[in-house]
This record gives sequence, C-alpha cells and structure tokens, in this order.
Amino acid sequence: MTMYQALYDQGTLAEPVRSKYEELLNKHPDFLEEEQNDEYKVNFTSGSYFQMAIDTQQEVYKHLNLRKWILLKAPEGSLGFITSDRPAFLAYETKNNVPLGLIHEKTILFFPISNKLLVAGSFENQMTRVTIDATEGLIATCNTYTIGYANQQIYASSEDCRFMSYNNKTKTVIVQSLTALYNHNK
Repeated sequence: MTMYQALYDQGTLAEPVRSKYEELLNKHPDFLEEEQNDEYKVNFTSGSYFQMAIDTQQEVYKHLNLRKWILLKAPEGSLGFITSDRPAFLAYETKNNVPLGLIHEKTILFFPISNKLLVAGSFENQMTRVTIDATEGLIATCNTYTIGYANQQIYASSEDCRFMSYNNKTKTVIVQSLTALYNHNK
C-alpha cells in the first residue's frame, strides 16, 4: 500500500491534496491495482514511469502552492537563522511518532532563505500577517531542526548562532552556540 493510499484511507490527507490524489488516480487508473489479498501493487506501462515522475513533480509544486506561507524575520542584531546542505524541514506533532509527509494537513514546511529570513508554509495557517518578527527562541528552534535535517554541512553567519539541545542529566532544554556543537563533535 502506498503512503498516499494509506493517508487517503485514513482520511488524513489535507482537502486540496485529497482531491488532487483522486484526480491523479483517475488520470492513471493502472497506477494501483487491488489484488485479492487487499494489497496494492504498482504497475508501469511503457513510458508511464517517466510521465508519472513528471506528474508527481508537478503535483509537489501544486501542494507547495496550496500551503499558506508566512515570512519569519530575525530581529535587528540577531545572528539569525542557519541553513545546511538540506535546508528544508518539515515540522509536525503526531501521536505514536508516526512520520508525516509533505502532503499531510498537520505539517509546517520551513525553509531558511537567508540568515535574516525564513519562510514557513502550512495548510492550516490562519494568520493574517504575512511577515512575523521571530523571537530568539523561535530562531533557536528552527536552527535546531535545520541541524537535525542536515546531511553533513551547516552554514551560519557566525559560530555564535543559537540552537536548542536537551540535557539528559538535568532534563532541561538549553540554548547553545554552534561553537559548543563544534567543540563537542571534535
């Protein structure tokens, strides 16, 4: 069973995504075939894989466009946001630690575009302002996600940029600088 089909069956796809998924299934009826054991298998006819890859890329762009976007702005004097070799990250709250994907309605997609600006998109965003002044705590939280999603490289305007970590001994969240992270990993 595909991830999309599982989310569709659970009713947890965001409404705009749900209708686009139904449209995709109608457009490519041979994509999913139900077998006798209620499992699904993917069928590819000659050339259909390439066309489906193009359609999928276009669908991703459509899903990004369906999100409501805001711009987070670091305050003057702040060291701001960091970025990495894998800068976009998806944040969500879920029960049972079930990972959610880009099309799930309870997710927020973050992407730092400079050390002073970060964009965030959600299906449920009810905010009326497009630009929000980010607090240092929010910046540190975003930086923490960026570090967690990075493959190998982190880019920052200063070694003093902040992120959050959890101290297992004291059971507290602490704000650290990248210098501390660098020294810890030596």
